[in-house]
Amino acid sequence: MPAYTPKYQIPYPVASDPVNASVFQAMAERMEQTLTNAQMPKAEQNLQLVGPYVPAAFTERQNVTTTKLELCNVTIPDPGWRYRIIPFGRWQTWASAGGTRPDIEVRVGTVTGQAVGFGLGSNAAAANQIVPCNVQPDPASALGQTPANAPSFTGSQIVRWWAVRGTGTANANFSNDKASAHLWIVRA
Repeated sequence: MPAYTPKYQIPYPVASDPVNASVFQAMAERMEQTLTNAQMPKAEQNLQLVGPYVPAAFTERQNVTTTKLELCNVTIPDPGWRYRIIPFGRWQTWASAGGTRPDIEVRVGTVTGQAVGFGLGSNAAAANQIVPCNVQPDPASALGQTPANAPSFTGSQIVRWWAVRGTGTANANFSNDKASAHLWIVRA
């Protein structure tokens, strides 16, 4: 068996004492194994970020009225631990008349599932940016803020980006031109 050379040196003159040398060598091996297993402080272990998860395709939506229409979706495989979803993205959006706001909601599961992201639109042609939130998408709410008690998930989940006419009565439009969507998950 080759001689062990520890990464962490024990400050004890063991070369002249074979009995203590084996004891201190065992201590050095154990310390090295402990430090290897605990590569980061416990608080930082919970910040494990996994992703990005990216949709396979986008669906362009024109003339959206009262119905929410799916733009794209991503399936998150089960990571084996409880997690929070952090979505991002952008679409070129515009309205056919003033006073209408084309919004984007990011929800887990169905059209009424837990909201995890939101993009507040503009009635002029503009890039609608998605921000993570874990609050009900409502212009009067604290959009983009993730409260300490934000919902978390387990198992495999499907996340969907929805085209929504936020306000007004005109048609809202969502172009695939320069569209992007991705999400990350972080240990909850």
